[in-house]
Amino acid sequence: MGDFGREFEAWLGQVERALLLQDPAEALALAEAFIQTDEVFFNRADDSGGVIGDAIRAGCVLWLRAASGCESPAGACSERICTLVAADQYGARKSVLRHADLLLSEALRDLDALVRAMLRRCPAPCPVQKASLAEAFLEYGRPEGALPWLQGSWEHLEITRE
Repeated sequence: MGDFGREFEAWLGQVERALLLQDPAEALALAEAFIQTDEVFFNRADDSGGVIGDAIRAGCVLWLRAASGCESPAGACSERICTLVAADQYGARKSVLRHADLLLSEALRDLDALVRAMLRRCPAPCPVQKASLAEAFLEYGRPEGALPWLQGSWEHLEITRE
């Protein structure tokens, strides 16, 4: 299974070397398509070793680096970040938030926009999405914002919630 993840990381490296500086918009599109395909990767292979998750996290960093090379309004980037994170079913996309400083200044990190984007896509967030939101609020120093996401059952993640 390690080979599978290493192939992903090799592909991401090729995209970075071939396109990041020459055509950041194309690198951004490829990285985004890769990230959005995570469900297929996770559903087709056992990731108990974490290599697929590592590759998705590397794809998130590539996405941020490519986005920083593109000319687009900061608001558009934050909305795209929110959309990517809101669709995270496996926890690997949290890397977009953890490394958002590659693209956005601290003042542009809008957790409220993240919540709006997630609820727009999924009005009843699953336990993984609730965990992502709670962790984001805690990570960015807004523990009061995490409280609503800690309420109720987190099903198989109940121990994590507690």
